Amino acid sequence: MTTSGFRLITALLLGLLLLLFLVPTVSADANPIEQAIAAANEQRYDEALELVTPLANEGNPQAQNMLGALYAQGWGVEQDFARAREWYEKAAAGGSPRAYFNLARMYALGNGVEKDCDKAVELWRTPAEQGDPVAQVNVASLYMEGFECMPQDSDEALRWYRLAAEQDDPLAQHSLGAIYATGQGVELDYATAMEWYQKAAAQGHANSQAALGWMYFSGEGVAPNIDKAREWYELAAAQGNERAIQALAAIGQQEEGTTPGDIDAMVEMYRAAPAKDVVLEWNSLVLLSQMLDYGFTIVIGDLEINDSNRDVIRADVEAKREAIRRAVEIRGVADIAGDYKAEVTSACSKIQSGWADGTRRGLFGAPSFEQQGHEVRMIQLADFNGKEPMETPVVIIENVLAFTDMMNSDFPFIGIVEGKVITITPQTDRILAAWPDWVKAPSKKNLDRCKVTLTRQ
Repeated sequence: MTTSGFRLITALLLGLLLLLFLVPTVSADANPIEQAIAAANEQRYDEALELVTPLANEGNPQAQNMLGALYAQGWGVEQDFARAREWYEKAAAGGSPRAYFNLARMYALGNGVEKDCDKAVELWRTPAEQGDPVAQVNVASLYMEGFECMPQDSDEALRWYRLAAEQDDPLAQHSLGAIYATGQGVELDYATAMEWYQKAAAQGHANSQAALGWMYFSGEGVAPNIDKAREWYELAAAQGNERAIQALAAIGQQEEGTTPGDIDAMVEMYRAAPAKDVVLEWNSLVLLSQMLDYGFTIVIGDLEINDSNRDVIRADVEAKREAIRRAVEIRGVADIAGDYKAEVTSACSKIQSGWADGTRRGLFGAPSFEQQGHEVRMIQLADFNGKEPMETPVVIIENVLAFTDMMNSDFPFIGIVEGKVITITPQTDRILAAWPDWVKAPSKKNLDRCKVTLTRQ
């Protein structure tokens, strides 16, 4: 799976595992540590080693930690885990939280030492429990993703992110914003997401600024406001944020009269949008495409499809689907192919969803996924006078998937992939908004409590 602007948790984890990437560019009067980091970023490892070694010998914890990383990775020197461990231990003794993190990783993976999960967890948690916000974010990211010796635990991740965010750590604040904006381990809450995004954005965090731009542009949790969207995107773009730059370009093209069929502009928009919104858009387009093929008049909300506009709407749908395909090729997808065990909460039997209730009652067997890129088929044996395979089309972007209940087209579901676990919930707001007036709508309480947890076997 590739990373994206939204997937900051994975990006954070990978960046901190390597420990270096803190200063992308440096000024002429930058200190030697900053110069060394910049050199390492540009793979000028010999220069980085020359800059950092005397500082490490003088007892600088940050330099000692960086020197340990160079030895651990074999950058500019022959890989030597024993020396890496030596420098990490010196840096940790000097109070470097990143050294604790990297030393813990050695024990978790058994790199140059005997694998020792208890030791790894102790090292990871020590500076975090002492109140260091960087270490707290590190531990939170491990719990959010799951890593060697540290099983995935959304509740623990949330707790550690909060501790760091309350110390005004902008990365922790942005992480909380992303968690609440996607409902990753929590109930979807745009107001709370915006609150945390705004705290991080006020400190100049570019990803949060871009996230606020998207919320105002799309009307996600707030009234659409193109001026505010542009304002936030411009702040993020000024810091080189690629998503914001792409979004501003697409907004500019739209304002200059770009038509809905302009693929390039739409690709940029879908690259900039949160994965959740893109998969739900794709899911809606698939359903709309199927309806177009029926050949008779259909009314969907304010849209009427008839013989006079069918071809125009079909062309627009295909253009959008092609734009999403191209955007997904850039953004990447998680690999979810395989067989899964399903656990379904009791509330799913009360929400008028054939798929969720059928899975809970055993009418539909354990799901398996067959995947080709971002298009996936969920296959279950359905017990309808004999077992027959039932296929549900699924789309996935990054770690987010969506599909529609094949037994009830008013039910879109969203899933979040975390390691071997996929947590699937109904999209409450969309379901209630689309529910026909002549049928009693399902309870919001039950919709919010319905959860299907799939675990790969």
